[in-house]
Amino acid sequence: MAKKLVILLRHGEYDTSPLGTPSLTARGREQARISARTLKGISLDAAYCSTMLRAQETADVAATELKVHFTRSKLLVEGMPTRVPSIPSTAKQVKSDRDRMDRAFDKFFQPSKKERTELLVCHGNLIRYLLTRALSLPASGWARFVSNHCGITKIYVREHGMRVVSYNETVHLPFGLVT
Repeated sequence: MAKKLVILLRHGEYDTSPLGTPSLTARGREQARISARTLKGISLDAAYCSTMLRAQETADVAATELKVHFTRSKLLVEGMPTRVPSIPSTAKQVKSDRDRMDRAFDKFFQPSKKERTELLVCHGNLIRYLLTRALSLPASGWARFVSNHCGITKIYVREHGMRVVSYNETVHLPFGLVT
């Protein structure tokens, strides 16, 4: 079995105001452009994005820069894999989100028979949860990781385990664009 590289790109900054739409801000579009340019030299075998607007817009920017087509996946939408006391959620919703996130892990983090690189544009909570799964940490550990907009995470998937190459890289973003 060959190694597979999964690259996770968190979506760019988006409008979080109560009356706003959850679309990217101008800064979020710039974060996405710079992040995609950073990934330009990497040959991608597949690219996927969440069906949520902020991830789709980030993927649209990346698609233009990288000349790649993104397949949308409902498995990659945002969610809460465990309850967090400060965030309102129901046990039913948390179970549904965690089940979906586990299906995403099962789909995207399987070893490949040939060298392969895949890009996933998705959300902070999902990326943090997938990281805990890759590292075989308790599920509740996801909430302890910081996740910046357009942070890049790289994980090697091999037959005998996973190796985290990097988590939440933002060195490619100028200081004023790290959010």
